[in-house]
Amino acid sequence: MARPVAGGNDGVRAIEIGWAIALWGGVTATLVTTGLLVVSIRAGLTRFSPIRYLGCILASRPDGRTALAVGSVLHLIAGSAVFPVVYAIVFEMVGRADALTGFGLGGVHGLVAGLLVPAFVSRTRCARARNATDPGIFARKLGTLTPMGIVLGHAVYGAVLGFVYAVPAWPV
Repeated sequence: MARPVAGGNDGVRAIEIGWAIALWGGVTATLVTTGLLVVSIRAGLTRFSPIRYLGCILASRPDGRTALAVGSVLHLIAGSAVFPVVYAIVFEMVGRADALTGFGLGGVHGLVAGLLVPAFVSRTRCARARNATDPGIFARKLGTLTPMGIVLGHAVYGAVLGFVYAVPAWPV
């Protein structure tokens, strides 16, 4: 957790991130939420596949194997290495890392992500090639439960990450 700066008494704290535990938490949270996403799609709760849309950054068709492969790699990198650092910084700034804090932070992340879905999709190669449908805000055009799924999925991601990040690393 954040500690006071040595020699300073002005309340400024240095942020010390537990890099290994943040990245491990990111991998764990990404695997859990990806599993929930796959189950939701296969159960017919949503038609929204953020992995395919991520793949559309480089691929021109969302239904091809290239989009799925590229999207999977980008999703794993973002969920395992990029967002865990952001979450860890916030956890350190508030001086608290647990499942509840992570759930709240993830919910905010989900709200922002849902609002940005149309803007993101419109800038992909699939959209430029007219191969992607406009999912609408919170991807609501791709299933009634999709907006709730986006927010809850990110909240679960944050909860798992907060839970793992709160567990202290084993002494070396």
